[in-house]
Amino acid sequence: MARAIPVRAVRRAKAPGDSGKEAPLSRVLVVTADVLRAQMAGPALRAWHIAERLAAEHEVRLLTTSAYCEVPAATFTAVAAGPEGVAEAETWSEIMVLQGYVTLHHPVLANSQKIIVFDIYDPLHLETLALTKGASGPARDWHVLRESLKLDGEPDRDFDAFLNEVESRRARAIADARAAVGSHLARQFVQSLRQAISRRSWRASADSVREPGSARRFAVATLERLRQRATKRSANLVKQAPERRHRARIAFKKARYAGEFFKRLFEKDSRVYLRGVAKIQDVLGADNDLKTADALLLEIETAGPTPAARIEARRRREELTRAGHKNVRRLKRVEERMDALKPFWR
Repeated sequence: MARAIPVRAVRRAKAPGDSGKEAPLSRVLVVTADVLRAQMAGPALRAWHIAERLAAEHEVRLLTTSAYCEVPAATFTAVAAGPEGVAEAETWSEIMVLQGYVTLHHPVLANSQKIIVFDIYDPLHLETLALTKGASGPARDWHVLRESLKLDGEPDRDFDAFLNEVESRRARAIADARAAVGSHLARQFVQSLRQAISRRSWRASADSVREPGSARRFAVATLERLRQRATKRSANLVKQAPERRHRARIAFKKARYAGEFFKRLFEKDSRVYLRGVAKIQDVLGADNDLKTADALLLEIETAGPTPAARIEARRRREELTRAGHKNVRRLKRVEERMDALKPFWR
């Protein structure tokens, strides 16, 4: 059963001369493409819960674009509607909460200038992401290993056999990744996402980054949260297990990407902060590449097709161990580097 998500009530400012009570934003339209019946599927049940929660403080219509609405609602209006009904409901609403492909099949919703909240829960999309999650990981790992390999000295049979095995495994991993991301579900997901994005202007309506409508406040909260997470995960990196250092790398990557995305909302120069985060990310990335390469080489050392390939894999693992010792010094400096970086959004 889908759980109702927590919703914060948004209220209008009081007009001059109003009595003490604040006026709620009263017209909220929740739209699902799923049928509304006694036994509902996940998306419909989620839309019902959202409407139920919002109805405590707002006037809410729950609209299904299917032909079936067979259950009454006590605190909000639930209806089934065709294109004309959808257009009428869009005109009536002040805020819309939309699910799934409704903007694709009803452009009047995508082109609306009303406030739109997209509920990204959708079993089809989640299934697609689950099917393709990590699909490119092995391909990327074998590619990085292959690009790092150089012959020391004269050509020899061990290296040639080892290189052939790496090339073979890389080719298989790339083929698997292409099959996953080229599947019908993956293509359908990407197409629908592109269409949803292209149908609406996403430029802020505010004339200034400090005016209502700007993403500045949200950006500050996001950047602060990601920075705190990265700082927390950078503590005592040398003593952490490789998996925890990998999570620290992901945290710094998210902090950097968010900074790049939101930097134009702030007057302060962001370059020093972003360069610093990028350097930390590079250190953690090198550490992750060493650990990943060691795991791949171990595969060949223990199950390679020829003795020559296995011998070369063992020798390469010994080199990685020495490189790992050198990287420890760089890991020790990450925490103090992060503390020295001054946030550009404060």
